[in-house]
Amino acid sequence: MPIIAKENTANQKIGNASTTYSGLNTCPSDCPLRKGGCYGMCGPVGIIFRRLSDMKRSHIREAKAEAAGILKLSGEKDLRIHTTGDCRSNESAKIISSAAQTYTKIQDRKAWTFTHAWKAVSRKSWGKVSVLASCETLKQVKQAKAKGYATALVVKEFKSDKLYIEAGQKVMPCPNQVAKAKGEKVTCTRCRLCLNDERLKAAGITIALKIHGPTLKAAKALASCCEG
Repeated sequence: MPIIAKENTANQKIGNASTTYSGLNTCPSDCPLRKGGCYGMCGPVGIIFRRLSDMKRSHIREAKAEAAGILKLSGEKDLRIHTTGDCRSNESAKIISSAAQTYTKIQDRKAWTFTHAWKAVSRKSWGKVSVLASCETLKQVKQAKAKGYATALVVKEFKSDKLYIEAGQKVMPCPNQVAKAKGEKVTCTRCRLCLNDERLKAAGITIALKIHGPTLKAAKALASCCEG
């Protein structure tokens, strides 16, 4: 099975949720963190990611396997799609979103994810999944919003631990990361901002996420992207 679908994630950031993992071949080729720096490449998550990435299957076959895994879950918890991995095409996003819609209807739960493939994949292909376009620059934030996506922005440092304005964009530092810096704990399932992309879009808010992968490689990848 090239996909892992877990009833209970052990990820301390996510919180009380079910989740899925898939490999590197599901990620878009233009992701700046693909060759190093992605949080999915370090720690316990990295072990899973590397093992899944060794499996030589097409991203469509992986999407179908992931969808099958989602449909085997109980539906009792919110679903974090792709703790690792992505949907690099409209076809794969539609396969995953269809399974997620069935899952969320069981007990009226939420399904959410992030994608680096927003340039190629239509927001409509994700259906009712709450999906945030992962961006590296404010220019990309504007582009992703124009394509109908809510947005997340990778940053080196937060300019404030509260909502702030940068280049005309409302930016909200990830509450999990802000709380962690203070020795407190706020999980994704407690915060719930990213679980409701329609609310983020209506408010014009972009979620800022401080680099939280292999820091040096991620910083270099981010710098390279910004220079481009």
